[in-house]
Amino acid sequence: MISTFRLSPRIYLERFDDGALLLVADRDRLLSVNVAAAELFDDVSRTFASKSFTLEQGRDWLASRYELCPEECLAKARGLLAFGLRQGLIWRTGSER
Repeated sequence: MISTFRLSPRIYLERFDDGALLLVADRDRLLSVNVAAAELFDDVSRTFASKSFTLEQGRDWLASRYELCPEECLAKARGLLAFGLRQGLIWRTGSER
């Protein structure tokens, strides 16, 4: 079985000169992130905002945008997914066969 995920629909990004704040409304959580993380979130949101995705699709997305070897992409995708799940940025939606 392959797990599927979705971005939380109630995340709001507020940018500042030297960083940004992410409000995760469903968890009443405010995260302070740097400019690079805010840009990554924007890019991820444009790609996956309205659809489910798998870890493998996240890996492939990273590989299409960054010069990383496949193993690095998988490790980065796992790390980003784990962070997103812990913070409420990403929801687990189920499993597919």
